[in-house]
Amino acid sequence: MTKKSYAKVNIFLKIVGIRENYHLIASRFVRVKNLFDTISFIKKDVDNFSIEGNFSCVLEKNTVYKAYKELEKFDEVKEFFKKYSKNR
Repeated sequence: MTKKSYAKVNIFLKIVGIRENYHLIASRFVRVKNLFDTISFIKKDVDNFSIEGNFSCVLEKNTVYKAYKELEKFDEVKEFFKKYSKNR
């Protein structure tokens, strides 16, 4: 399964107030139709996870890797990928 991951560009960002320890922010994002990465999920008979690509950061700093590590804490993730991933 391969999907497009569209870029979102913040065209407006304004601090509108402060609440306790954080700033209140108003912002507007637009999706850029012709600017995207592709992400593929490939089912394999292995118990590991890999990210392949030309990244400018170490694996542990990669957002996809961090998200996977958090999702890995839930048993449902493996079942999801078994159900929705196809060898292509």
